[in-house]
Amino acid sequence: MHRAIGLSLALMLGSIISRPALSQVWISVPDASQIQYQTWGDGKVYFRNLNQFDVNAQGCCYFYWIDTTNQEGKNIYALILSYIALGRALKIAVPTGYASGQLSAAGSW
Repeated sequence: MHRAIGLSLALMLGSIISRPALSQVWISVPDASQIQYQTWGDGKVYFRNLNQFDVNAQGCCYFYWIDTTNQEGKNIYALILSYIALGRALKIAVPTGYASGQLSAAGSW
């Protein structure tokens, strides 16, 4: 009986904590207007200077990107553009270990 309760609790907690949330690193950008990016014909937006905000991030030029061919990517890109226009602080999620890859989230809190 105790094992069943323990297993149920583990499954419930596993469903609450999303795996993508555990597989990312957050980079804090104090002024989003300082972000450098480049669009490309493949539907991706590449970020060029995230290493200026976190020394562990990879430098220029094609290590981090947003895929704007899907709704999630379009939403993240729109959010980042609005923060760039306002010069607001922003947090950007990159793959664990600052590995090259797609940005998975952005926001402020």
